[in-house]
Amino acid sequence: MHERLSSVVNDMVSNGIEFRLAVQEFEAMYLRVALERFGGNISAAAQELGLHRNTIMRKMKQLSIDKLNGGDE
Repeated sequence: MHERLSSVVNDMVSNGIEFRLAVQEFEAMYLRVALERFGGNISAAAQELGLHRNTIMRKMKQLSIDKLNGGDE
């Protein structure tokens, strides 16, 4: 995993991607994948990721991630 991530980071730095945007994109993609894996269930995704569900809800709002069908509120 380290080699794959290192390659992505090197590409982003080489292409002048701002740190803030890189972190934002990573968080959004990571949360979307986790939410999809758990059918939109925020509590289950939070437990798997070791986060509080309120943290995920806040991040979803910050990153403009819509709730998936079947997710808890």
